[in-house]
Amino acid sequence: MKTCAECQSPVPGAVLACPACGCGVFAEASTPDAPKRAESDLATLAKWAIGYVLSVVLLGVATAILAQMLLRSGSRAAAQGIATSPVMLVPLLTVLFFAYFASRYRNPFMRAGALYLAISVLGFGVHLLGREPVSAYLGAAVYTLVCALIGTVIAFFFRPKGVEA
Repeated sequence: MKTCAECQSPVPGAVLACPACGCGVFAEASTPDAPKRAESDLATLAKWAIGYVLSVVLLGVATAILAQMLLRSGSRAAAQGIATSPVMLVPLLTVLFFAYFASRYRNPFMRAGALYLAISVLGFGVHLLGREPVSAYLGAAVYTLVCALIGTVIAFFFRPKGVEA
């Protein structure tokens, strides 16, 4: 099917001139774009959980490397400050991460709870790889829960009106 460039009427593909106006210039009919396939909730949750765990691990690795470099150059006070900076950066990252994630949904507490559980499972796996005592992980998990709740409360008050799911 073609469309006449002059009168915009649909014309079969084999016709050389428009039967309505006689024009011989045609435009191809545009086909509607197929709607994008929505991601499943599980895939979205997995991406956010893996993103959080990776960002926290990379933040810890980067600060440890930077602290070692400062310690070798003789700046002991600066190295200690950099080494303890994740104590402030990880809670801030957690609050912002959960505030942004939960503000995108109509029911932020349910979504943030599911994300927290996914992060806890992934974080526990990473923790077991490090061979640290489980009590250290439990303390970090409770601390992450408190920061996640703060972020979710922020998301509850500042989410846009037209959120979909």
